[in-house]
Amino acid sequence: MPPLRSLLTLNLCLMAVLPPGVRAAPPPGPTPGAIADPVICADDPAQSYAFYLPSNYSPERAWPIVYCFDPAARGRRPVERFRPAAERFGYIIVGSNNSRNNLREGIATVVNALLRDTYQRFRLDARRKYAAGFSGGARVACAVATSVDFAGVIASGAGFPENVVPSKLAPAFFGSAGREDFNYSVLKQVDAALAAQHARTAWSSSTAPMSGCRSPRPQKRSPGWNCKPCAPGCGPKTTR
Repeated sequence: MPPLRSLLTLNLCLMAVLPPGVRAAPPPGPTPGAIADPVICADDPAQSYAFYLPSNYSPERAWPIVYCFDPAARGRRPVERFRPAAERFGYIIVGSNNSRNNLREGIATVVNALLRDTYQRFRLDARRKYAAGFSGGARVACAVATSVDFAGVIASGAGFPENVVPSKLAPAFFGSAGREDFNYSVLKQVDAALAAQHARTAWSSSTAPMSGCRSPRPQKRSPGWNCKPCAPGCGPKTTR
């Protein structure tokens, strides 16, 4: 079975996302300030997701977005956890209802559908899109962020696919794990490897058991991720 990273690299290059400045007529949406779930992808009805729009959302300007991947296809769960920070700092949060552990060959279909539909539905800042995930979803988030032009990734409870850290990481990286999590040592190794290559990285740990993707430092900005765009020389510094 091909590695997750290879499948994404081969398939996401075919992604039919609208180029910047060219947008389809957006489908009717819910009132900003509320979670919508499920939202069916217009081009692939087998795919759906949950999303949250800040209460001050307006298509008059472009917005940053975080794409979330849960290990058990529970798209609403990360959206609920990121909602307070998303409302405060003005981010759209999206959670796939199809991405799950051991999907592998189907993950590119999931990601492609998610990106296409959100680009058609919302006005997005293509320079400020992020991926986030918990456990196996963190591996998906890392693979997506390094296969497509993403500004950053939040990985909770796991790291890169096959535990292989890219030799040169472009997106900013925020890792977190409970100190008793079975992937704690893996993420510590990721942190050390990224620090050695002077990547834009930050790290958080706690004594709490592994329980799901959460907003890093709730109610506070992810370090440096509000740069427009997040470019080399700005962004999170390594913290331990």
